[in-house]
Parts: sequence; C-alpha cells; structure tokens
Amino acid sequence: MNLTHGRFALIPAGLACLLGAPAAAQDSGNAAGPVPWYVGASQGFVYDSNVYHVPRGSGDTYSSTGLFGGFDQRISRQRFHGRASVTLNRYFDERQLDNTSYDFGLGLDWETAASLSGALGVGLRQHLAYPAASAGLPSQDLNLGRTRWVDGRARWGGTSLLTLEGTLRHSSIDYSDEAYASSESSGNSGSLTLYYGSGGPLRLGIGGRYDRTRTPKAGFDPIPAEFISNTATGRHADFFADYDVTGRIKTNLRLSYTEQSNSQVAAADFKGWTGRLAVLWQATGKLAVNAYAARDSGFDSAFGSTTQVPPGSPPGTPPVTRFYENNRLTYSADLGATYSATAKIDVTAGAHYTRGQLVSTASDALSPVESTDRQRLFQVGANYAFLRNASATCRLARELRSVSGGVGYSYDSNSIGCHARYMIR
Repeated sequence: MNLTHGRFALIPAGLACLLGAPAAAQDSGNAAGPVPWYVGASQGFVYDSNVYHVPRGSGDTYSSTGLFGGFDQRISRQRFHGRASVTLNRYFDERQLDNTSYDFGLGLDWETAASLSGALGVGLRQHLAYPAASAGLPSQDLNLGRTRWVDGRARWGGTSLLTLEGTLRHSSIDYSDEAYASSESSGNSGSLTLYYGSGGPLRLGIGGRYDRTRTPKAGFDPIPAEFISNTATGRHADFFADYDVTGRIKTNLRLSYTEQSNSQVAAADFKGWTGRLAVLWQATGKLAVNAYAARDSGFDSAFGSTTQVPPGSPPGTPPVTRFYENNRLTYSADLGATYSATAKIDVTAGAHYTRGQLVSTASDALSPVESTDRQRLFQVGANYAFLRNASATCRLARELRSVSGGVGYSYDSNSIGCHARYMIR
C-alpha cells in the first residue's frame, strides 16, 4: 500500500504507472492532435512479491482494468484541457485489497496582452496508499488515499529579459484506514520568482517560497481525550540557474536557504541549505540519460503517533504520547536512461535512492529519538507501439527499504507486470 506524501510521494505513483497498476490510466497524458479529445481502455496484470510492503509480506497477482479519456481544446489564446481515468484493481488472493482508483483533472492555460500568461488547475485522485514509517509496523489492511488540489500560476514576461512568476497551491489528503488519521493533512503554498535570461544558454532566478501544512490529528492526548494538531511551516529563499551546456547537455540547479518549524515536534525544526541539481544528457539520437540529486526538508510532513505507558512504570503512571515526524530532511538521487531501439520500441532502465531523517519526541519531555529511512528502487522495462493507437508496456522492478533507530523494520519487494492500452482520438 502506498502512503504518498513527503519523500516517497512520487516513487509508488511512478512505479504503478510504469507497471500498469492502479495508476495505469495516468499515462494517457495530454493527447494533443487533430482531434481535441481522446478515449481509451487499458488492461494490466502485475505480480508483486510483497503487496503490503511490510516485513515478510504476502505476494499476489492483481489485474487492473481501466477506462480513460480527455480533451485538449484551444480557443483563441486560451487552452482548455482535462483528463479522467477510472481503474478497477482486483487481487487474485488478497481480496481485501480490491479497490477502484481514479484520477480527474481540469486545466486552463491563459494568455492576455502585456505579456501576461499563466495556468489554473484542479484535480482529484484516489489511490492505494503506501505505508509510512511511523509508530510501529505498518498495518496490512486496505488503505485508500484521496488527494485534492487546486493551483494557479501567473507569469509576466516570458520572452523578455526579465520574467516574474508567481504560484499558489492548496492540497489535502485523507485516508480510508483510521490507523492513518494522524497523517491526514491540508496545506497551502506560494512562491514568487524573478528570472533573468538574455536569450543565451544561461537563465538565472531568485525568489521566495512559503508553505504551511496542518495535520489536525497528529496525535491523541488520552488525559483530556482530545486530538493534538501540528502545523509545519517552511520558508525558503531560492536561487535558480538553468544552463544549456552543449545543446545535448542541460542542467537545472536550485539552491535554497530553508527554515522549517513544527508546532509540536521542535526537534524536527530545520535551518540550513537545501537544493536540487538535475542533468539531462542526449547522448545520441537514440539514447537519453537523466539524473538528479537533492537535499530537501519536508513539506508534506507525514505524522504518526502512539500513546502508551512506559514499560516498568508503577501503577497509575499517565500514558505518554510520542509523535513521529517523517520528513525532517531527505537526501535523494535518481538515474535513468531511455533507448529508442526503433521508431516503435523504447527500452528504459533506472535506479532511485532516498534517505530520510525521521524525528520523534514525547509528551513527557524525553529526549528526541532519531531514525533513518532508506529506500532503493531499481527497474527495467520496454514499451512497444504495435499499432498506431495501441501499445504494450512491461516492467520489472525491485524495491528495498530499511528503517532503523526509534522505529525499526525492513522489507523487500519484487514486481513484474505488463499492460496494454488502446486509444481512439
């Protein structure tokens, strides 16, 4: 199951898309063509050796049957676009994991006079949720995550020497399993950035970001019998540099000075430098390589809590509530390659590594406990467009995860799957 927040937000969703799993219909993309709409169907089968992603978890095969569609229509300077997908996921043995996933989105790209442009978007998604390292081992139950978001972007300039760009976003996530209520959250973020580009290979930017995430049920205090909320606040000063090195090698750099604070877990506060460096290399006409490395503090902080009486305490000792903040600081790296063997066949390979610092603290003022959460993901695959509007994709992946410190467990998972899709447009 797949709790998509913080540093692992993209890993399970991307893997599911690659394997034709619950999120398979997301790969329908923006099918721009002579007809401004498209509809299609997909069918996939996946075997996962550890469907719950827990130590010594059960393996199973599941089927994903999906319908998807969308439109992309330009009216004067404006472009309206949308997508929708619904997928039925049915397990052969672990029937309790049977679920229906969906992904809906609407967007507007707009332009006006005076070099003003931007975009508006709104979306709703349901997916099988991924376990988080929090208070104890993850549960082996069905847990669906529902994500809602609305965002906007406005830009002045674009082709001029200076460009000013601002963004706003609101998002929220909730879960069907009550055990994950402490990770339900809503957040708001905004940014304002000034870019400088003379038309050459170098583009520079400077700006600021602000984000605020509220977790209303981060913990539970048994004495007054009420939930304890947490608010995570982040402030970032950003510096950007995009550089086209040779025409075949492009780099993107973000360097940020970050201040992060939490209302409940002061030990998870952070102040220092974060950033991300990405490189895209078009090695040959058929081979493209991409890589990135990042060091970031958490925005979608995953909270968990447990309440218990410390072992060996005398009778009448009040229970202690311990909080777990899952994304104080995260290091990540990714390497991928795509080889276009023919006009119809693409072969891909990739590896991803993530190391997150977890921090917990207790209501009895005990010293904070730190943990480390490491995840490695390796995958290979191929895509074959056997007809103009039909394709087949197969992927083989291996995932390794280990959590040490205040919370300790490890698991591994191997998965292999194929899916086919047909689209009319």
